Amino acid sequence: MATDIVDDVVDDDNDDSTTKLNIPPPPDPPDPDECCGSGCARCVYDLYEEQLERYNLMKDKMIQAHQQQKQQRLKDKQQQEQQQQQEQENTQQVIAVDVTLSESLNDGRKVESMSITPEDVGLVQVEYVGDATEDTRQPLDGMTMGRFQSARLLTSDDSPDVCYHMTITTNDGVDIKYLPGDYINILCPQDKQDVDRLLKRLGKSGDTIIRLRVGPASATLFRHLPQHPCTLRDLFTWTLNISFVPPQFFLLQMVDHCKDESDRQKLRYLSSQAGKTLYNQTILAHNIRFPTLLTKFKSCQLPLEFILINVPAHSIRQYSISSSPLTLSNTTTTTTIDITFKLVEKQQKQADCDSTYGLCTHWMHRLYKSGESAIIPFAITHSKFHLPSDPLTTPIILISTGTGLAPFRSFLHHRKLLYHQQQQQQHGHQQNGQSSMLGKCLLFFGCRHRDWDLLYHDELLEFEREHIITKLYISYSRESDDTKDINDKKRYINSHVEECGELIYGLVTNHQGVIYVCGNSNGIGKSANESLIKIIKRYAKVGSNDEAMEILSSWTKNSQYFRDVWS
Repeated sequence: MATDIVDDVVDDDNDDSTTKLNIPPPPDPPDPDECCGSGCARCVYDLYEEQLERYNLMKDKMIQAHQQQKQQRLKDKQQQEQQQQQEQENTQQVIAVDVTLSESLNDGRKVESMSITPEDVGLVQVEYVGDATEDTRQPLDGMTMGRFQSARLLTSDDSPDVCYHMTITTNDGVDIKYLPGDYINILCPQDKQDVDRLLKRLGKSGDTIIRLRVGPASATLFRHLPQHPCTLRDLFTWTLNISFVPPQFFLLQMVDHCKDESDRQKLRYLSSQAGKTLYNQTILAHNIRFPTLLTKFKSCQLPLEFILINVPAHSIRQYSISSSPLTLSNTTTTTTIDITFKLVEKQQKQADCDSTYGLCTHWMHRLYKSGESAIIPFAITHSKFHLPSDPLTTPIILISTGTGLAPFRSFLHHRKLLYHQQQQQQHGHQQNGQSSMLGKCLLFFGCRHRDWDLLYHDELLEFEREHIITKLYISYSRESDDTKDINDKKRYINSHVEECGELIYGLVTNHQGVIYVCGNSNGIGKSANESLIKIIKRYAKVGSNDEAMEILSSWTKNSQYFRDVWS
């Protein structure tokens, strides 16, 4: 956890007017279990770094202003002493320092109210161009415009998790190039109610067109801002993360823009160390987002420049692609992409607050419910989590849980299409279904219950019948122990992996086989490593974990062990 309060800056000039500068605490880093588990390109850890950067900018501004005020006080004191020595009859007025101080509501500490404004640092300038008379939406930089095509539910109504399969198609038949194992980065819109609430609170029209000018020194920090004219609605929908929950240091910056003293006092207290408990119990616990918070402090009039500078950038969400780019016509481009995702519930419903969900997965969940053909901006990110150079003959071992199955579905469909294409090229000299051309493929998949979250079960069985999968191992961590079928009893995936240890070790060491692991790092990421260490110790006949780790590391260096895991 971050320290509760930043080191105080204290004057050391023995002046009776010395003040202590209490900077509000920095944003807390995310807890280990706070990550949504969707493999985002910019997860909560990236957002924390962005918030910390803005916090440090604000802190440096406060310290700089405090030091300037200190120097001014020293200068004033020297002038006063000189005036007393000269015994001037007319007392010179000491130059006042324009600092707003307020008593903390609980502990009596004094807090300086400082904020970063465009007038202070000249970071961003806004030029109002006019009002939109027609659709003026500009293309988003680096993004391909797609549309929601279809979706289906993969889990049962009884399942604690809700998982979906979704197909996205490009506008105007634009081709997409990717490989199995690559990622799709999706930019979802901010919630329309939040956008409308913020526009209304600011007294702005969503059709107002603006042009933004960013100073060269700030170009990197504000690279997310559009370089072309855009409407305020598009700015709040696609560029800024207006749905963020403001941290304490953000509240302090709002103080200077409040006309009502009561609002100023409340914000000062909420942003102080003394008010941290109240902040946690109200704003954090109830997930009060920026537009809602702004409506609660009615005298706070934030300039648009303040919002552009201080509201964090909207971030993309990253998902593993679960389809193959190949078609039976032997083309390597396609106009559709499949993804597999879980509805992320950040906070379960409690007596005093509602459930909160991940912004992107909840939006896609609503698309499934409504069937709306919405615009989905996306981009492809290439990964190193790819099939071997010879994906048909090289043995592969696939280990996953939950939606970690997504890239393996992509692998299996790709393998199947490659195999069928090879058969067509050989003009039927080999009979369909013969598996001698295919290297072994072992798939270990872990879920909770066969009636809850056994994702793509029919497809996996079909792959096994067609010998695309040599052997399918399914583990149920929540299955009842009194089930009649021994294969359906409660069992964790690592037990299946370790039982096949001799086969796995032989495929890797004797046939250049490749192991792939995909899922949560604290779950399958950790248990798969532990199981492979046990397998290596047993069949490589090494005595220590360190020796086994060296062998496992050599598999990684030789491109025989790949992990796609998230925390």
